[in-house]
Amino acid sequence: MPRLGRLRIRIGEARAGAARRIRSSVAGAALLDFLLVLRPVWWVLRGWVVYAVVAVLAGGGISTVPTDPLRWVVLAAFVILSVQWGRGRWLPWRWLPRFRTLVSVCAVLVLPIVLLASAHNAGAQNSAYVDYNSAPTPGLMQNGQAVTNVFAYDADGQPLTDVQLFDQDGRALNVVNDPVNTNYLTQFDAAGDKDMVMPSLLVPGGGGWNVFPLRLVTSDDVDYTYDHLGQAYQADAAPAPFPFAQVRPLVELPAVGEPSPTPAPALSPEPTAAPTLSPGPTASAAPTAEQ
Repeated sequence: MPRLGRLRIRIGEARAGAARRIRSSVAGAALLDFLLVLRPVWWVLRGWVVYAVVAVLAGGGISTVPTDPLRWVVLAAFVILSVQWGRGRWLPWRWLPRFRTLVSVCAVLVLPIVLLASAHNAGAQNSAYVDYNSAPTPGLMQNGQAVTNVFAYDADGQPLTDVQLFDQDGRALNVVNDPVNTNYLTQFDAAGDKDMVMPSLLVPGGGGWNVFPLRLVTSDDVDYTYDHLGQAYQADAAPAPFPFAQVRPLVELPAVGEPSPTPAPALSPEPTAAPTLSPGPTASAAPTAEQ
């Protein structure tokens, strides 16, 4: 008898002896019957493992879940083939049962790796979902709209820079929910493009979210293909332009019992919009004294 044939006989005898020993006890017999009932589950797992191995051999990473219709078709084909092999079908050649046994042994060895890869992929997807939902969101709202910057003017209507603002409890007033871990806040300009609002550099450690007005990187200077945009553009951020070069001054209120002073004429009924923060002095020509 050939050596391979004797080896097959010994393996068969070992399997039969192991089954008899297991069934010698009530608990062992119940466990073996339970595992036999689960054989269809193993057939499906075997097809899934074969699909994952073939995906790796085809040049891709460990793909435990198909990402396109073609991959789903391939997975379904391997599962159907594995189930038919488990039922003793689709084995027209004498060498196929031995090949099926080899595939089953390899699948048992590879199964823990595939399960770990599946858990890792699921964790990565969950992390990406959480990161998406925890993206920087505004901390200030006005009439249901996000406030991305604050501009302050003094009593004379002149713009103020580097103003530190706090709430009633002494907490820094922030336009983001997480000022420690947020590098920038996105806002849309008049054309609908995305600008980047960034904290002041005067406070170390990224704590300048309550120093107004915040700094700005316009959409023309932003390249969203880079990672860590906050660190990349922090030094290039410029002071955000004020919406108005000057606003209406405040009126001094009279003390109790004193007549109301004559109010000074207002600069304009509405704030004056200007493209620049403070225009330089303009020299005016004066008439000469010579005749």
